[in-house]
Formats: sequence, C-alpha cells, structure tokens
Amino acid sequence: MRRFSSLLGGLALVGWMATASMAGAKLEIKDGASIDLGFRVQHWTLLTQADTDGDGKWDTTVNHRIRRGRLRLNGVVNEQVSAFLQTDVTGIAGTGYDARVIDAYVLFKANPWFQLYFGENMVPANRQNITSSGALLAIDRPGTTYKSLTWGGRSTYAFTNNTFGPSDSGLRGSVDVRDLGITVFGAGPINEKASFKYYAGTYNGVQAGLGSDNERFTARGQINFFDNESGYYNSACYLGKKKTVGIGASVDLQSEVGAVTKGTETDPQQVGFDYTYFSVDGFAEYPLGEHTLTVEVGAGVLDLGGKKKSAEGTGIYAQGGLLVQKVWQPWLMYEMFSSDADGNVGNFNTIRAGLTRYLSGQNANIKVGVEIFNSDTPLTVDAEGKTIEDSVVSAILALYTTY
Repeated sequence: MRRFSSLLGGLALVGWMATASMAGAKLEIKDGASIDLGFRVQHWTLLTQADTDGDGKWDTTVNHRIRRGRLRLNGVVNEQVSAFLQTDVTGIAGTGYDARVIDAYVLFKANPWFQLYFGENMVPANRQNITSSGALLAIDRPGTTYKSLTWGGRSTYAFTNNTFGPSDSGLRGSVDVRDLGITVFGAGPINEKASFKYYAGTYNGVQAGLGSDNERFTARGQINFFDNESGYYNSACYLGKKKTVGIGASVDLQSEVGAVTKGTETDPQQVGFDYTYFSVDGFAEYPLGEHTLTVEVGAGVLDLGGKKKSAEGTGIYAQGGLLVQKVWQPWLMYEMFSSDADGNVGNFNTIRAGLTRYLSGQNANIKVGVEIFNSDTPLTVDAEGKTIEDSVVSAILALYTTY
C-alpha cells in the first residue's frame, strides 16, 4: 500500500509540473488520453458527552481524526474508455497512515444512455449512497444511510462516527461500503423540462449464508425537473448552481445473504435469510433571490426475513440548508429509525444543527455542528437494570478540502 501511495504522490508531482499551477493537475498524454489527479482531506475535531461507565455523570471525550484523506486518479484512454482509482487513509501504522484502494473501476461509455462501470464502486442502493463525500450538507450522511447491504445494514451516530449496536445487522462485505460488480448507467433529457437517469447492477454482495454464492442486484431510477443531475454521483448541495427538483427510488436484493442460529442448545440449527432494501427520496435546490434553499428527504425499509428484527425496520431522514449570499449556510437534519423488534429495541432519533462557512465553495469550507442522539434502548444501566443513559450529545469542528 505504501508503494501505491508513493506512486500516486509521484504522479501528482508530475501533474503539478505539467500544469505549472496548483489550480489544476492534468497530465496530457497523446491522442486525447490524459491523467487527472485530485485530493480530498476532511479533518474532524469531535467532542462527545455521554455517561459511558454508568456512574451517573457525563463523560466528555475529544477525538481528532482524518475522516477522509484521499488521492484520486482518473485516467482517460479516449472518449469511450477511462479508469478511476481512489485511495483513503486507514489505521495508523508507525509514523503516518497506510492507504488502501477504495475505488477501482473501468468505465465504458457507449453513449450517455448506456455506460458500463466495471469494478469496485458505490452501489446505488439509495441517494445518499451515491452522494459525493465532497458535497455533503449536515457534516456527513444521515446514520440510516448505512442500512444498505455493504454499508453494514446498521445505523450510526455521533456524526456517523459510531455504530449503534442494537441496530446493527452484522452484515459486512469484502470491500465495505463499496462493492465489486458491474453497473449499467444512463442519463439524459426526456423533454424540455425533465431528465431521467437509471442504474442497474449486479455485485458480489455479502457471502455469509449457508454455502451459497448468490449475486446482489440493485436498481435505481431518478427523475429531475428543471436542471438535471446527469452524473453517476449526486450532491447534497449545489451551492446555487442548480435549480432542480429530483425524485428517486432504489431497490437492493440478495438471497441467502447470511445465517442465524435457531433451535435449542442441544439441537442448534443454522437458518439462512434474504436481504431486501427499498428506498425513496426527494431533493430540491431552489434559488430565493440572492440565497438558495436546499432540502432533501428520504426513507428506507430493511427486511431480513424477521431474522434480525432490531436491525430491520424503517428509517427516515430530512435535511435542509439556506445558502446566504453563497458564503454562509445554516443547516438542520432530523432522522429516526423504527425497528421491527419488540420493546422498541433498535429505535432511535437524531437531530443535528450547524453552520457552514464556504471559503471556496465545496473546495474549501469550515463546518460546525451539534448532534443529539436519543435511543429507545438504554446505552448504560445500573446494577438493577434501570436506565442511566439513553442519549449522546456530540459537537464538531470540521475543515473540508477537495479538488
């Protein structure tokens, strides 16, 4: 991994020398072929307060972390064929970080309505799964976004920093978050005021069932009115550059995705279960004079055949922001998850509020925010089993850069 990181660093230097400007890093090869280089670094200072040891007092922790530290390389062969590679930081080893490859795919573009992505890439299981991490709104994605298959079939809190245990299905893929497979993608206008795009793919998914090797199938459709969102990836905020209203829906399926143990201690039995995830979403960005209003809502239903009821259920979220003169953006987010388990196990709700100061649009900005996470399942209990803590309060200061 270190050798690969060194290679990308060398290519970035070459690209800088070729353009003689930090404003761009594009290396022309020949006959229309080129290499484009980019980066993304997001630093978080996260403060959380919760009674983690059950002594009746709030415990405060401060955590500094690199949420994303990435190098991106896009190699264009010609108008039809290109390849994309992206690394991200992983655990600390010695001095500095190691890196891993998180995206690696080849794109064949026959025409705008028929494009093929081969390799490791984001799967279109819901809108947020294919929203660029360089253009998020409420610090990071809603926690219920992680209910899709290779994102863990789980929920997160503390600005997606922690997994909420009772709501975790335990499902994990060989390449978490992304998946390996083939996606067919197409986009274009359907009339003067509307455009459409579709996704359909087959992937490795999660192979934790009873010796089966079943494919994962995912499909998504999205229609936009006024301006389009024609790319594979969406943004959670276009900073006033679009006037658009989008409606989308996704379905994500895999049979025999996992197994649970049933029966008795003397006669345990392994029972397989299927995975089904369905989501719908709406997005709007609308100019209001010098300002811009952005609103996004979504709902997702996870079904594992009743085998992991606290992880199964329905999650909804809503987030919005008002961009003031393209510089300041106060924002608000609310989400909740209602599980299929008895006794409200796995249920939670979260509210976030914050402010973004744009220094150079999505290329450089500072975000501050507060999150209050409330669980219907006790996070800590006393010796008699009484609830001591069922909420976590988090505050964050984040600096985002991307190119």
